[in-house]
Amino acid sequence: MLHVFDIDGTLLDSMPMWNRLPLELLGRHGIHIEAGSEEAVRIFKKLDPITSEQGAAWISEAYLPDMTPEEVYQEMTAYLAAQYREILQPYPDTLDTLRGLHEAGERIVAFSSTDAPLLEMTLARIGVLDWFEAIYTTPEIGYNKVSPMAFAEVAKRAGVKPEDMIVYEDTDFAIAAATVAGCLVINCAH
Repeated sequence: MLHVFDIDGTLLDSMPMWNRLPLELLGRHGIHIEAGSEEAVRIFKKLDPITSEQGAAWISEAYLPDMTPEEVYQEMTAYLAAQYREILQPYPDTLDTLRGLHEAGERIVAFSSTDAPLLEMTLARIGVLDWFEAIYTTPEIGYNKVSPMAFAEVAKRAGVKPEDMIVYEDTDFAIAAATVAGCLVINCAH
């Protein structure tokens, strides 16, 4: 079996940071949206299933038309790099599961919507980077996690069938997509 770990919200306690990111970014540009408001929830629901690049393009179009998507992305990336490099921590229960799989010699890969360099710096900092035989990202794969094809492509690249994968995920849309793809899924919502 191939164990496929989502990182944000499954291994790392990073979802509060992802919720703050667009609000803090917009606030720095004079657009103040209260956390938990309908608008904040709408923004998070829009950004959650898409890549950082896609999110930057959407924020540029919807809120910051004077900034290019690239400028928004650069600002987002600077914020994210500090978080991943210094702050984000793993969930102890998921880390224990990951450790047990590693110690048992199981095959483990990561599959995330977050850029690989950010993931690599955090996984190295918490001492688990070498436990993963590969890190796949949605930009690299070419599908967002709302699509069963995303999980089928991970299986193809890892040399297994989707039904030979156990996917550890925290979001409803990714859980649904992995299930449709034929994977066994463990809901790791915290």
